[in-house]
Amino acid sequence: MHYKAVVFDFGGVIELFGASSLGIASEILSVPADEFAKTYYEHNHLANVQNLSWNQMFEKVISVFSKDEGG
Repeated sequence: MHYKAVVFDFGGVIELFGASSLGIASEILSVPADEFAKTYYEHNHLANVQNLSWNQMFEKVISVFSKDEGG
């Protein structure tokens, strides 16, 4: 097997449909993109360093913006 490329996306480098993945998430949550990105970067060490799954880390980020009483 020969690899032709290795790609790393550090929160917004790669764009999907003309927007970064963080931008898309912030739009879905109706949160300002800069606020969402700040919160994401405050939590992404949980996946990068503490081996929390990306899904669990992302759930923690989303919970910051939860409109529920418990969020």
